[in-house]
Amino acid sequence: MMQDLVTHATEHGHSTGTRTETFDLAAWPARPSPTMGNASELARVVLPQGRALWRGGKAAMERALVNLVGNALKYSTTGPIVVDVVRVDNRIRLTVSDQGREIAPDDIEHIFEEFERGTLATVDGGTGLGLTSVKGQVEEQGGSVHIHSVVGQGTIATVALPALVHEFATA
Repeated sequence: MMQDLVTHATEHGHSTGTRTETFDLAAWPARPSPTMGNASELARVVLPQGRALWRGGKAAMERALVNLVGNALKYSTTGPIVVDVVRVDNRIRLTVSDQGREIAPDDIEHIFEEFERGTLATVDGGTGLGLTSVKGQVEEQGGSVHIHSVVGQGTIATVALPALVHEFATA
């Protein structure tokens, strides 16, 4: 909870000043957050095959991915968490899909607001700042983030980013 507050305070209202670099969006972040769970929980994460080079703020995008995967692990106790990256025209689409508890339809439109937690969220120590932070990090990179959730099927978080590097290959 404290880390959510520190991250939010650091990013709120101004650019995080993330250094621009070329990196592989399909690679797992170098330092996954310990709040994401133990090794057996992280083993449920299915990463894309191949490479998806992108130029932008690596630290910001790693934080966004760790947050999205962490939420999927937290709210989906079984089944895989699937991370996928594809190029569609001039955009890169990164998705994190789970088969867990859905987000209520009335909550979707407010889920990115500060301190907003879905009505189906458990009492888990969350602050309601994680998705707010993800939205800010993604928008700072010229992208957008959307959540689609279906009762009984789970949730898909989709990040769309400008395709700033031409090398993009998946196996």
